Amino acid sequence: IRRQRQMCIRDRQKDVTLIFKMTYKDMSGYLEDVSSLLCQLHPFQCRVVVIHGYLQPDEYASLIGATSYIVNSSRSEGQCLPLMEYMSCGIPAIAPDNTAMADYVNESNSFVVASSPEPHYWPHDPQQIFTTLWYRPSWESLHAAYLESYQIATQSPETYSSMTRRAWESQYNYCSRDKLNIRLESFLEGIREK
Repeated sequence: IRRQRQMCIRDRQKDVTLIFKMTYKDMSGYLEDVSSLLCQLHPFQCRVVVIHGYLQPDEYASLIGATSYIVNSSRSEGQCLPLMEYMSCGIPAIAPDNTAMADYVNESNSFVVASSPEPHYWPHDPQQIFTTLWYRPSWESLHAAYLESYQIATQSPETYSSMTRRAWESQYNYCSRDKLNIRLESFLEGIREK
């Protein structure tokens, strides 16, 4: 355990900024959790910035433009619009390929974080009966993805450029208006034939 901790400390970079973009209306809903997490992860050398609330469109575009990777380490997603927005702008991801993210996260456009299923309940179930699954991200896999993504961003511009292109292409094929119009027209044509 001591050797692993030393490796983690040594791997931290001073030239990295980790940005948490929080969209909760009430800061008190997460501030204690973020503070506790940062204390548990101490010491680290990277800068950590927490942005509270919604940004104006030009501010959000500036944030995306200054970002090297979009990170998602959630246990499940219904769609994950922020991940899709960043990838649509050519920002590669560090994310699991489970639940809705499996539709567009892959090894060509992302650092895929391993995850494993565990029983859970639907958010709207008042009885909280385990009738579904969510997916626990692997800490080791997430850590490895951070390290590899840093190496790619700083030492392999060709690989990073390829990932940015593939991130954009995956979203263009998945959710662009051009592709959705074709699918919608095909669907409506099928209804007309019935």
